[in-house]
Amino acid sequence: MDEFAQGDVVELKSGGPRMTIQEISSWRPTLGRHDYPADQAKCYWFDGNEIKEAIFQLQSLKKVIEANTGSIA
Repeated sequence: MDEFAQGDVVELKSGGPRMTIQEISSWRPTLGRHDYPADQAKCYWFDGNEIKEAIFQLQSLKKVIEANTGSIA
């Protein structure tokens, strides 16, 4: 499995938008403390001008490798 970190750009293995990992859960939650179990990531992405968020199993994600064009935007 890929190693993921906060800030990584990822996408679902099945396809979809590029997303940024906001938080990775590597612990088992206690009641009321976290709303998702271990081995999941909270991701953000844009749908037009609207920001979306969801939680995904790490096994369903892959890192996006962006080509370095050498230019600065």
